[in-house]
Amino acid sequence: MNKKVRVSVENNTLVIVVSGKPYIFPFNKVSSKLQKATASQRENFTVSPSGYGIHWKDLDEDISIAALLKSTEKPSRKQTSRTRA
Repeated sequence: MNKKVRVSVENNTLVIVVSGKPYIFPFNKVSSKLQKATASQRENFTVSPSGYGIHWKDLDEDISIAALLKSTEKPSRKQTSRTRA
């Protein structure tokens, strides 16, 4: 991920900002470990130097930023065509 990535924890959400665009993820949708964690455990994270993932040492939890961002994409509708014989 070559884009500039910023990560923060706000209330019960994980906020990821990629190239200036914010993405907000409630902890209950991201990880049961994060949902059950204390505020100080949630705030003790590191972002990998490449910007690919987030690691919470206290919780032994790793989250892929790319996977989170992909979960926000809307599925494309495949158009089906019918052929007549």
